[in-house]
Amino acid sequence: MLQITQHQIIVPSEQELAKLKEVFFTHHCVVLVQLLGPALRDLMLEKLESAQFYSKSHKDCQAQEFASDLTVRENEGALHLIHFVLNNPKFIETIREITGCTAIASFAGRIYRNLPAENHQLDWHSDTDQPERLLGLSINLSNQPYQGGIFQLRKKNSGEINCEVACDRPGDAHLFLISPKLQHRVTRLEGNSSRTSAAGWFFSAPDRVTLLRTLSSKSAQ
Repeated sequence: MLQITQHQIIVPSEQELAKLKEVFFTHHCVVLVQLLGPALRDLMLEKLESAQFYSKSHKDCQAQEFASDLTVRENEGALHLIHFVLNNPKFIETIREITGCTAIASFAGRIYRNLPAENHQLDWHSDTDQPERLLGLSINLSNQPYQGGIFQLRKKNSGEINCEVACDRPGDAHLFLISPKLQHRVTRLEGNSSRTSAAGWFFSAPDRVTLLRTLSSKSAQ
């Protein structure tokens, strides 16, 4: 098991690591069960209870909207915590081993929430507008079960689905390849429960120290 706790990074055994590698190279996506340890997960959920969100839309390089949601503000403690723990050198090295992406230098992302009543969406896209993006990562931070909201990864040319992921428990995550040959989306929610996720990318540049300093500077403005 690969798990981040408040005090350490628990790395997979050689056998577990081999299985994660196999799944990733077969499907270009792998589930990381309980990536956030219980105490860290609960701390994240507690911080999100009082966090401020704002409405945001997302457009591709052709200025076409492919997503809308509620996004956590950059100065929120929950977002700082995610950036801090996911830029741990031992964690980044383990992600390199699982994926074979040796160029990974840092992680940056955001926390967002989809509400079924607002018809929030995340349609097919590839995340390749920034060439430094190597991998995507999404962590379930929902405080209750939800319906729908399934992550799908497909081949761009054929439309063939590589994988479908429903991370049902808070703290579960999935890791996937960013490539011009692939697209991903999250299906629309059903029922009445919201879906909250920490989502972002592993980058080839900048390095983790530079990135954390830049994010800290932005949040202080």
